[in-house]
Amino acid sequence: ESEEELASESAARKRSSTMSARYYALQASSPDEAKAWADALNKAGETFKIDYNKLPAEVSSALAELKKKEHAAGVDDKELIRHLRVSEFDAEKASTLLSANQKWRKDYGLDTLTLAALGDVGNSGAISLAGHDLRGRPLLVLKPANLPAANALQSQTSLAYFVERAIESLTPGDEEFCICIDLDGVTKGRADQLSNWRRSSLQVLTQR
Repeated sequence: ESEEELASESAARKRSSTMSARYYALQASSPDEAKAWADALNKAGETFKIDYNKLPAEVSSALAELKKKEHAAGVDDKELIRHLRVSEFDAEKASTLLSANQKWRKDYGLDTLTLAALGDVGNSGAISLAGHDLRGRPLLVLKPANLPAANALQSQTSLAYFVERAIESLTPGDEEFCICIDLDGVTKGRADQLSNWRRSSLQVLTQR
């Protein structure tokens, strides 16, 4: 990388860290608590990166096979490689997953879905993007205590919408975003509702 590219990446990481720090400061009750949040995210794991300009032969071969599928037409390499990775670079398995993912997107109407269409859940703060974590990954924050009384489909659709926004926020080469669950304010009286939301959230995340 050139000095300009390195400087640009460093500046981007610094901006991301600043955004995250501001979020922690707003949510935490003390500087020590804010630092604890930051340290926990910092230790969460290394960001996974892939160089799309220097793909290994195995990946290039599997990608070429997957691109032959009719439903892979128009899908960018980043998305195709994501499906290949979870399929251990088996093009046929990746094709099946890709087809299922496209149906999932269609079922939720993600290609045309807007924030305004999410209703009470979208405006409640129960699900939000809060900049990036200290490693530069998009930070998706879930606050169950803010979840309004909504049907399961509305909650699932809202999470699917924000997951897509997090993925769109990934920097080139990154394949990870961070999910932070803030349990502050959660009460036993809402245990059943939150349990159902947890199950539906896992369903959305595993399908994506």
